[in-house]
Amino acid sequence: MLSGAVFAPFVTVSPTTAAGILNTSNQDNDVFSFGIASGDPSDSGVIIWTRINPEYIQNPQTDDLHLVFWPLNQKENSKAIKINADEIKRENDFTVRINLDGMMDENQFYHYQFEYGQRSSIIGRCRTLPASTTTLEQLKLAVLTCQDFTTGYYNAFSHLADEAVDFVVHMGDFIYEYSQYEGFEDSTLPGRKLTFPSGQKLATTLEDFRHAYKTYRSDKQLQKAMAQHTWILSTDDHDCADNCYWNYEEDTLGLPSHDSRHQLDAQALMDIKLSSQKAWFEYVPTRVDINEDASHPHDYLTIYRNFKFGQLAEIFMTDSRTYRSEPSCDSKDLNDGSQCMDIPDPKRTMLGDRQRNWLIDGINTSDSHWKIWGNQTLVAKFGLTGILREYQINKDAWDGFPEERKTIARAIKDNGTNNFVTLTGDLHTSIVTYSKIEYTNDGIFYPNGDLDNLVVQNL
Repeated sequence: MLSGAVFAPFVTVSPTTAAGILNTSNQDNDVFSFGIASGDPSDSGVIIWTRINPEYIQNPQTDDLHLVFWPLNQKENSKAIKINADEIKRENDFTVRINLDGMMDENQFYHYQFEYGQRSSIIGRCRTLPASTTTLEQLKLAVLTCQDFTTGYYNAFSHLADEAVDFVVHMGDFIYEYSQYEGFEDSTLPGRKLTFPSGQKLATTLEDFRHAYKTYRSDKQLQKAMAQHTWILSTDDHDCADNCYWNYEEDTLGLPSHDSRHQLDAQALMDIKLSSQKAWFEYVPTRVDINEDASHPHDYLTIYRNFKFGQLAEIFMTDSRTYRSEPSCDSKDLNDGSQCMDIPDPKRTMLGDRQRNWLIDGINTSDSHWKIWGNQTLVAKFGLTGILREYQINKDAWDGFPEERKTIARAIKDNGTNNFVTLTGDLHTSIVTYSKIEYTNDGIFYPNGDLDNLVVQNL
């Protein structure tokens, strides 16, 4: 008998028969207008996601949603579960996530399909993790980041859908908080316009953030990639606000001076953060800790988590925005650090104490061959070397938090941990470099590489 394993606070399910439900001839993209997706795999299941278009909800008390899934090329072994009609709720913007833990075999591909009111979704594909003791010969991850909707088309996602990758890892900036990317206000591409319900240029309300996700998720090429692969996602700044941080003094979201929302009062800023968290949780397929009764962002959502790919690799996905300290100076300024006197302060943090300790302990106790840090901003030093001084380019990245960077690197080095790789997003470019414990005594472009098993890849 199937157990109704579902990730609260969303839906509860019950087992049913697959006979008569599976429907390949009556697919309706209008009912499932933002597609389907899978994410956060375990060795016995995945999270499956969809949204029902409320325009097609005729009998909200009786029209049940069904999910059918079956091992690849084994349709005769289909299983089905039913999601009661009253679980498709307006307060969750009619999104549905189903936790299939305990219902699938390890290290297997599955097909899946939703059926609602005699209308079916497209058929998606998902994959479970191998068991933690499984020996793997190889692992192929697609690493993504920074996908602004308004300044380009998602052709790459169509190619990704056809790629033979095992899983997709998204480092954040799934959406941007802009109605139009800064600097491109007069060059909107056909079909890429985004207008927030509030009428503001920056997302301010829950409906603004939801609208951003719906706009992004309406792209058919993104839908194709999300239907074909199982995703592991984190967040970065633009999922809420450019270069955001936590204002510990006022205990609220902190925004840089170039963000027009920075003058809002503390409660309004808190609401922006909570709205961004709720919308992200509603619209991506994740298995994270959420407390919808909480009124503080640090209590509401915890997204740092890890995934083990047998004995070959383990990835630790961190959250570098929710707990980070206020920047010491304007991170957009190119300067030598003379205006940023508190950068060396060991109390400055990007991860917060609890998350940092979780990361270090996890990496140092992992028995996987490769230990991977899913991190948002560049860990290695990055700048320009002048005749008399070095100029920092990006203090929003780990160059603005050198003491915590050193603490993490030193703990890993002293433990004798090998084969440690950091995946990074944010910069809209590709960089491969060695990461170090200490950067202060060397030129930026000529490091000695004293932690040369620590590699950073920025995509």
